[in-house]
Amino acid sequence: MLSLVLTAVFLSVVIFLVDRQLKARRLPPGPRAESIPQDPRGPWIAFESLRQRYGPIFSFFRGTRPVIVISKAQAAWDLLEKREIYSSRPRMVVAFVS
Repeated sequence: MLSLVLTAVFLSVVIFLVDRQLKARRLPPGPRAESIPQDPRGPWIAFESLRQRYGPIFSFFRGTRPVIVISKAQAAWDLLEKREIYSSRPRMVVAFVS
């Protein structure tokens, strides 16, 4: 009985990790979850260092949810102008940092 429970737990963990890897492949490049820089002066400073390393569009995981950051105004404008491409997706929250 114990071996059955351990096997089920092991398979659940493996399936979760494989699923997360497959989702991460479809995202823009970005840091691994454990290497997201933290800056006490503000998150925009950490995002600027990520932008310099990965480009104007990058992604990272916050917990189990992927976050995509767009650091160029023109890229954000283009995405908003062509919204019919992804209009069936969940609501997008846009935050401006000045």
